[in-house]
Amino acid sequence: MQMNNRLKLISMLPIILLFVISSYFLYLSYSKYYKANELKNIIRNNVYLNEVLTEVGKERGLSSGFIGSNGNIHTKEKLLRQRDITNIAIKKIKQSMIPINYHSFFSGLYNSKIDYDNHNIFYHFKNIDRIRTDIDTNNISFKEAFKQYTQNLTQPILNYQLLVNNYKFDDEISSLITSLSQIYVATENISLERDFINYFLMKQLAMTQQDITAWNKYRTKANTFNPEEISDNQLRANIFSIISSREYKNIDIAIETSNSKLQFHVNDGNFNINPTRWFKIHDEKIRYFSKIQNEIKRYLWSKNDAFIIQNIIILIVASFFWLLSIVLTVLGYKTGKEISNNIKSLEDILNNTAQEIESDHTFDAPSITEIKSMNLNTNQGIKDAYKFLELLIENARQDKIQALEANESKSLFLANMSHEIRTPLNGIVGFTELLKSTDLNEEQLEFTAIIEKSSENLLSIINNILDLSKIESNKIELENIVFDPIIEFENAIETYAVKASEKDIDFNFFLDPSISKKLLGDSVKIKEVLINLLSNAIKFTDFGGFINIEITKTSIDNNHVKLLFSIQDNGIGMTKEQQLNVFAA
Repeated sequence: MQMNNRLKLISMLPIILLFVISSYFLYLSYSKYYKANELKNIIRNNVYLNEVLTEVGKERGLSSGFIGSNGNIHTKEKLLRQRDITNIAIKKIKQSMIPINYHSFFSGLYNSKIDYDNHNIFYHFKNIDRIRTDIDTNNISFKEAFKQYTQNLTQPILNYQLLVNNYKFDDEISSLITSLSQIYVATENISLERDFINYFLMKQLAMTQQDITAWNKYRTKANTFNPEEISDNQLRANIFSIISSREYKNIDIAIETSNSKLQFHVNDGNFNINPTRWFKIHDEKIRYFSKIQNEIKRYLWSKNDAFIIQNIIILIVASFFWLLSIVLTVLGYKTGKEISNNIKSLEDILNNTAQEIESDHTFDAPSITEIKSMNLNTNQGIKDAYKFLELLIENARQDKIQALEANESKSLFLANMSHEIRTPLNGIVGFTELLKSTDLNEEQLEFTAIIEKSSENLLSIINNILDLSKIESNKIELENIVFDPIIEFENAIETYAVKASEKDIDFNFFLDPSISKKLLGDSVKIKEVLINLLSNAIKFTDFGGFINIEITKTSIDNNHVKLLFSIQDNGIGMTKEQQLNVFAA
């Protein structure tokens, strides 16, 4: 495997794992968060559904009594009042029912066999008007009316309530939902038992075996709620405090006593039980079960809120690591691309270097071939490249040493030659001075002056060569003598004032009067700086131009004076590139 691919695998595999794991927890936590919020809406809706279920159940029971009483006026008045209460409950649920997006992939009802559609729920309520009409016109039997109320109204409502079972997230919530479902079923079957028997009490009618079987089924389901199954100790204690109260026990005893009396007369119908009391004691039990139901809902709501907070925290952490994996993926991709580009650039450099050194006999042909065939995507290729670079650096160092030695030899040669030339040249200058002191005619004096001037120029060139040699060998020495800057600078200026007048140049000079008359330094080197500046200015300034010279004192620090030489002219000037290279020559 190539090194580049290995690096990608090593760097990207942990990032991919981080991305997959964080994505899984992100999806899982958001799914639970979504379902937990949906459960809150289901609980709210179940409150409205329970109100309708209770009122429709009462209407069903009163309708049973009305049919059993053969249209008793007093019973009908109670029934009509109950119908108004039922209508109010139905109107309220239509206004308050919260829509559930059960089609969402995250919904707890996504795979439910029942569509949690509010319009479907409300559609069942349309059946109630038809049932009422049939009861009022005496066009329906008790069993058919009881069946219509149950199958078309109360059972669909109960089925919607039981959809809460799709939200069993953890053990605690699952236990609470199971208990809540049991109380829903028990409450409805208490209502069914009440309404079913109410007809026979009003009618004083004997029960068939089929009727007894239906009654026993309702009684059995009415006792499905078992508070012992509740896992939360505090909630279980609260519920036991409700069912252990004297009032509840009295109601329970009254119901059991009534059931015992009923069993003695199921075959002859001579029931000695007051239908109104029968209806009332079952209503009271339903009221106590509603208290238990509300207590369970309160605990379920609290546990669900804690579950939401827990998943929000997980969601935030998972989102952070998910975004981190995305950022690391982008960085990893860019880093990998940069590494590939760097390797490609290094390959190009090595190939270009190999082409350049093909003519170098110090490198043999096989070595050059190996350089060209290096694979920098392998570990061995990188090692070979480093060895080659080390070899190039060593060769460059050796070349530099050789160049420095050659340069030093050149400087030494120039210095020796300059010394050799200066000795006879000093003799020429000396004898020229002696020659000038003899009686010479005008033409001879002119020739002597030319010889003297040429000798001085040649001597100046030789001195410059010696200075250059000293600079290159780091042996330059600066004198430290007292000199008068005003006299030295004016002498240098006067020398070039003559040359400026020859080119008709407007030559202006300003010398700062605050400069001390006695300075300590190398006057020769300082004058050389000024002379070089003046020489260039006159050289590159055309006829009729101008040159402005300023020599000013800029600062004094610890008895060290800083002087500024400023030369301004209207010559050809210098480009920015030339200005940058002024001190490179």
